[in-house]
Amino acid sequence: MDPKGWENKRVQFAEELTTFYFEAINESTGRKAFSFGDFLLADGSISPYYFDFRTMYSYPEYLMKIVDMIITCIEYNIFQHKKENFNPLTVTQRIAGIPNASLGLAALVSASLRIPSFYCDMKPLYTESRYAIQGSLKPGDNVLILDDLITTGMRKMETIKIIRECGGNVQAVIVVIDRQEGGKEVLHEKGIKLHSLITASEFAEIAYKKGLINEAEKTTIIQHIRQRRQRKGLGTKLVLFDYL
Repeated sequence: MDPKGWENKRVQFAEELTTFYFEAINESTGRKAFSFGDFLLADGSISPYYFDFRTMYSYPEYLMKIVDMIITCIEYNIFQHKKENFNPLTVTQRIAGIPNASLGLAALVSASLRIPSFYCDMKPLYTESRYAIQGSLKPGDNVLILDDLITTGMRKMETIKIIRECGGNVQAVIVVIDRQEGGKEVLHEKGIKLHSLITASEFAEIAYKKGLINEAEKTTIIQHIRQRRQRKGLGTKLVLFDYL
């Protein structure tokens, strides 16, 4: 198992994952898991499109395929040299979810790998980081953080801060979608690797090729990414399927 092998599998899964986001529909609102509009994100910015992972919980077949792909990502990039009787707990002692969208996802991956999980409650009422840990974390534990997506990395850094203050060691962050708005670079500055199943620009390219969005909608996604990156002083060249 090597990074190249993972990249090949990721590319193969990307088209299927993109289709999931157009087929999964919230029957209460009639909105697909991916939609265009004006959306207020957690960092206070407005986005012309939105990825709603919560909708996937009503589509167990799609959800479990995503879980399986995340496990493949972990096997390739975290465990690396998995053998027949390999015990995941020798490498990773905890999996951390981030409220709220990814908690179910983290729980499913945790149960599949038999690795204990927890999440960090970000409520400001906690005066000490240890009280924010919902579950169990011991000093020295290696922790893998899972989330549905990353934008600026703000929530990830809050989680990392709590884990480190409690003595945990963050191995990496794995997300379903990287919106490519600076989160990867923020994590990199702190020495933490980000792995994603797909990036927003890859999603746009695949959706356009499959006829799921038109050229103007594809341009909307790409321009938004580039504008956000430019404001942060980041590169605006978006390379498809070479994102390790």
